[in-house]
Amino acid sequence: MPKTARALSSSQLTGPTPIRDVIAKYQLTANKRLGQNYLLDTNLTDKIILSAGSLNDKFVVEVGPGPGSLTRSILSSGVKKLIVIELDQRFIPALEELKRTYQEKFDYYIMDGLEFDYGRVGESQIQIFSNLPFNTGTKFLVQWLTLPTWPPIWSKLTLLFQKEVAQRIVALPHSKTYGRLSVLAQTRAQAKIIMTIPAQAFTPVPMVNSALVQLTPKKTVLEEGIWSSLQEISRLGFQQRRKMIRTSLKPLSPDIERIIVQSGLCPKLRPEQLSVTDFVKLSTVLHSSRS
Repeated sequence: MPKTARALSSSQLTGPTPIRDVIAKYQLTANKRLGQNYLLDTNLTDKIILSAGSLNDKFVVEVGPGPGSLTRSILSSGVKKLIVIELDQRFIPALEELKRTYQEKFDYYIMDGLEFDYGRVGESQIQIFSNLPFNTGTKFLVQWLTLPTWPPIWSKLTLLFQKEVAQRIVALPHSKTYGRLSVLAQTRAQAKIIMTIPAQAFTPVPMVNSALVQLTPKKTVLEEGIWSSLQEISRLGFQQRRKMIRTSLKPLSPDIERIIVQSGLCPKLRPEQLSVTDFVKLSTVLHSSRS
C-alpha cells in the first residue's frame, strides 16, 4: 500500500464529501433572499465550536446549517447528538450524506426554525449554535429569550450576527446601540462578544462584518407578569427613544408618572438612560399596580 494511503485515517476514508465539493455537486449557491452566507473555513468553524467549551456527550441543536460546514465541526467535537433545522430543501442531499456517515449521532428537520419545538429533542439541556441569516437573526434571538419556561431548555447560545446586531445585544445604557434587544438579552442572560469575523470569511462576501455572540441564561426567574411588563415597557420606550418615559410609557397606565417615581426613577429620563436593573424595577411596580 502506498505511504500516502496508509497516512489516511478511517474517518477520512469514509467521511462525507468535502464541503466545497458538496456545494458544487448539489449546486448549492447561496440564496440571497434567505440571507445565506456560507462560512467554509474549517479552522474558523472549529474555533467557533471550541469557544463554547467541551461538547463531549452534549445534545446540540444547530439552526440553518446550510451545506454543513459548521455542522461538521460540531460533529467532530464529541457531541452525543446533533439535530439541525434547515428551511431550504435544497440541502437535503448534503444532510443525507451526513446522516449516512454519522447515523444515530445526527438528525435533521426541514422546517422553519422559528416553529421548531425544542422539547422534541428529549433533553432538559441543549446548546444551540447558528450562523443566523442576516434577515432573521433578531427574531430567533428574541424567541429564545422569551421562551415561556425559564431557565430555558438551552444552556448556551453561540450565534453569529451582523456586527451591528451583536453590538446592540451587549450595549450599555447611554450608548446609541442600547435598545430593546439589549434590555431583553441582558435581563435574561449573560451576553458577550467572543470574536469579530470579517466579511471576507464568508461566501458570498456580505456588505458588513459579523461577530460571534455567546449567551448564558441567568438563573434569576422574573415573575411572568413582571417579565411581560418589561417587554411592554422596553417596546414602547424604545419606539420613541427621544421622548421622556413619562410620555412614551403613557399608554401603559394613566398613573405612569406616579409608577415611575415609585420605582425610584425620574419621569424625565429617556429609555437609553435606564439600566437593565431600572427596567426591572419599573416593570415590577407596573405589574404590582395592575394587580
